Amino acid sequence: MKSKDIKEIKSITLERATKYCIEAININKSELAPIARVSIAVTVVDITGMVLCTMAMDDVLPISPSLSVRKAITALHTKSATIKLQDKKVNVADFGENYCCFGGGMPIEEGIEIVGAIGISGCNTGKDDHNLAIRILNLMQYTDRNRIK
Repeated sequence: MKSKDIKEIKSITLERATKYCIEAININKSELAPIARVSIAVTVVDITGMVLCTMAMDDVLPISPSLSVRKAITALHTKSATIKLQDKKVNVADFGENYCCFGGGMPIEEGIEIVGAIGISGCNTGKDDHNLAIRILNLMQYTDRNRIK
């Protein structure tokens, strides 16, 4: 096998995954938690589905960290936002116990390639988790585009 036959697989790094988690916690603490009084958990997985980073705020519901992992894995494997499954009222039993059909999971893309996924749990609704995930993705992509090299 020649080296040109081997396809390079891009994946999010531990450093980037940690930044995604920190930004999600910080935005929730500063903007959402004081109003809605919600504590979140956030997880970022790499392209293989390995958890790179999970963070949870104080007083997060005990189920939120595991739901954030399941949302990230579901977004990665379906290559789409988990809110689409929620909107279709998909039965999670159709997927298995390691998946979650509530909003809050989003693939992380670099250019046109998926490099990982993020899952957020703990807001009042799956739609709120989804909106926070979108906000984090947009913020991080803006930061990447405008980073001084």
